Formats: sequence, C-alpha cells, structure tokens
Amino acid sequence: MKNLRSMIIIHALLLWIPLTLPASGLSGTDTNNVLRIGIEDAVVTGLENNRSLLVERFTPEIRRTREDRERARFDTGISGEISAGRESGPARAAGVGELTADGQRAAATELGERTLRWTGARLELERPMTTGTRIGLDTSLRLDEVEGSEDSYATRLGLSATQALLRGAGVSVNRIGIRQAELATRSSLHELYGFTVALVARIENAYWDLVLADRNVMIVSESAQLAAQQLRDIERRVDAGVLASTELAAARSEAARRNEALIRAHSEIDHARLTLLYLLDPPYDSPWDMRLELTDQPPDALPPPDEVADHVALALRLRSELNQARLARERGELEIVRTRNGMLPRLDLFVRLGRTGYAGSFGDSFDALGDESPDLSGGLQLTHSLGRRAARADYHESQYVRRQADAAVGNLEKLVELDVRTAHINVRRADEQMIAAAATRVAHEETLRAETEKFNVGRSTALFVAQAQRDLMAARLAETEARIAALKARIELYRLDGSLLERRGIVAPTGI
Repeated sequence: MKNLRSMIIIHALLLWIPLTLPASGLSGTDTNNVLRIGIEDAVVTGLENNRSLLVERFTPEIRRTREDRERARFDTGISGEISAGRESGPARAAGVGELTADGQRAAATELGERTLRWTGARLELERPMTTGTRIGLDTSLRLDEVEGSEDSYATRLGLSATQALLRGAGVSVNRIGIRQAELATRSSLHELYGFTVALVARIENAYWDLVLADRNVMIVSESAQLAAQQLRDIERRVDAGVLASTELAAARSEAARRNEALIRAHSEIDHARLTLLYLLDPPYDSPWDMRLELTDQPPDALPPPDEVADHVALALRLRSELNQARLARERGELEIVRTRNGMLPRLDLFVRLGRTGYAGSFGDSFDALGDESPDLSGGLQLTHSLGRRAARADYHESQYVRRQADAAVGNLEKLVELDVRTAHINVRRADEQMIAAAATRVAHEETLRAETEKFNVGRSTALFVAQAQRDLMAARLAETEARIAALKARIELYRLDGSLLERRGIVAPTGI
C-alpha cells in the first residue's frame, strides 16, 4: 500500500500507545451519516478501534509482569525483629564450684530465684544472586537486666555467605525462571502478531465482500430495470397486435424474478455492511446506522503469486503459531536443565563471620566491637532425598515434553506447508476462473444481442430473450465474484505465509 497512513507500527498499536485513539484512518463523513473509506483506511481504522484487538493487546503486558516477578527472586530482602522477654531461675553463690582439698567440687549453694529481663532488636539483609550465592548481613542489639546486678548491653555485627555447590549452582540454572518468562512474553507477541494478521485479513475480506455486494446490487438493479422495460415493450406490442398475449406471461415472470433477486441483493449488502462496521468499530455515535461509501474497487490486473517455495519459506519464518511452538520447545529445553539440576543433592558451603561487643551501655558496646576477637565459623551442609523419585519423575517428564514439542513443531511445519501450497493452488485456480468468467460474460453478451435481434424480427420469443438476459446477469455476477475471489485468494495466501502485514507496510513489534 502506498498510503502513508498504512505504515503503522504495530509496536505502537499494541498497548504501547494510549488505548483511546483518534480516528486517523477515516477519510471523512458527511451530515447524511455516510462514511467514505478506502481499503487502506479500513485497515488503519480497524487496527486502531477493533475491540477484539484491544483485548489481545493486554496479553503481552500481563506476561511481562511475570518477568518482573521472576527477577524479584534476586532482590535484596530485609527483615527485622524487636523482642522482649523475662526468664526466672535459681541463683548460685559466687565462687561455688571451686575444688576442695580432696579434689572434688563443692555443691552449689542456692540463694533463691533470680529474674532476667531482656530486650533485643535485630536487622538482617540478604541478597540471593544468580550464581547460587546468598550474602547476608545482620546486626543485633540486646539489653540484659538482672536483679541485683548491673545491666549488660551487647551489640553484634555479622556477615554470612552461602554458596550452592551442586543443586542451584550456576547462573544458567538460576536464570531459567527469568528466561522462561521472557520466552512466554515473546510467545504472546507472536500470538498477538498472528491475531493482527488474521484481523487485517478479515477486514480486507469484509471490504471486498461489501464491494461485491454493492456490485451485485448494481448488476441486479440494471437487470431488473431491463426486465421492466422489456415488459413494457411487450405490453405495447401486444396492445398493437404485433405479439400474441402469451408473450406477456414470460415477461412478467422474469420481471418478478429480477425483483426477488434485487431484494436478496439488498439484504446481502446490509449483512456485509454490518460485518465491516463491526470490524472497523468507527468512533462515532450510532455507527451501525452508517452507510459506507467504498472508494476502492478491484484492480484490473492482479500481481501473480511468487514461487510456491518462496511462500513456504516465508511461512516457516513468519507464521505465529509455528514460532510459538518453537518457543515452547525452547522452554522445554530449559525445563530439562532445571529438572536435571534438581536431581543433584543440595550441598552448600557456608561461612559466617561476626563480632560481639559487651559493655554497660549501647555506646560502649559499639566501641567494644573492635576490642573483641571475631568469631568465625564455616562448613558444608548436605540435604538429599533418598531415591530421588520426585526429582527423577520431573526430569523424565521434562524429557517427554521436550520430545513432544519436537514432534509438534515438525508436524506443524508440515501443516503450514500444506496450507501454503493449497492456498497457492487456489490463487492459480482463481486467476483461471477469472479469465474464464470474463470469456463467459462476453459470450453471453453476444447471445443476448443475437437473441434480441431475432426477437425484433419475430424469429424468437420473449422467453428466450429473458433467458438470455438472465444468463448474462448471472455471467456478470460470476465475473465480479471471480475477480473478488482472486483478490481474496491472495489475501488468504499472504495470511497463511505470514507476510500480509509486511506486504501492507505494517511493521512488526520488537521481539517478533
């Protein structure tokens, strides 16, 4: 399409633009509720206003939120706690437990109950990383109050690091969730692309259906007027005694039949108009009452289709459902990686380092942190399920799903190629039928001319003339239908090979 307005960027249409849009695709209306519109403007208007497309636009954004949810697994977490408590227990005399002369410890002397009241606060930060490492930083404050003793204050700072060595180790494993969410978003873009291709095809088909219905009304109306004129001529000849009155029956029957055909043609054009209005959904009050004035007509010459191999190659690259199947296969490959890693035992290496300061006040306890020796600990922690039946089941399931996805992609490629090759045959057949219909129409014009001349000299009857007129009307309708069918066959071929948007100058969004 050469109209610049057809150069729509779908990336801007698919919810990357405001959901309320001006009707930039409409060429104009008048006070009689008539909408003048061409095929390009119809596509633009439908892409801007169609409610079904509006619904589909939300899907990629919904899927994109899942990416954020997966990335949030590696956000820094913060936790805090404030607590207080009271403990009671027996008190012992100072100095008890010393060795006696015979080398035995003396029994402790109970002095009564002692009450400990404590208040504490703790703050901890933890950052999971895609390498399988968890870094933690914690600090705590504690106040111990003992009856009969001075209050004790403690401040602690600690740092910990835990590294997964087997299960959960490595960036490739830990980013699987993010990668799968990204593939799901891309899949939704392909789904939206395919829906848009189908919508454009429906709009163009509906437009040409309305053109055909309008042509049919015109042809049938002309034929009905001709039948009425012929009936008046025969009536005059019968009155003049030139023809027998028996000729009137055939002429009246034919005129009535043409009127019935005209009624059907008007009904068909109303149906076609409503279908196109639904797809366009123009932003006007009472759009269902609009009369559409179509400014484009079928071209006299249609471009020949490309080689069938070229259309097949396009389809294998662009068909949205095929690309969705390939992305599903890729998600299955990631699932195999995840479940294979899940069969490993959990083995973590941990290191903890900290300092604790004790003093008679919080301020002094902070100063005492530098006086105390740091405490350091480390080790390995192993967690393993004997038998690993659940992990093995998940792994085997992911393998079967992956093989199923391979088979599905291969089968879909064959179906896509079958669709394209069938559509290519239909285009060639439609072109041949268009040529044959034109030749048939010319032949019926000659037949009607000859039959009319014979009738004028009394060598034919009104019935034969009416039949010739009826045959010509059918031939003209068939020729129009054949031309529209050839157009629609090309639309279907371009839809099936996935190139319809590109051929219309419509740019796909990033990620397709």
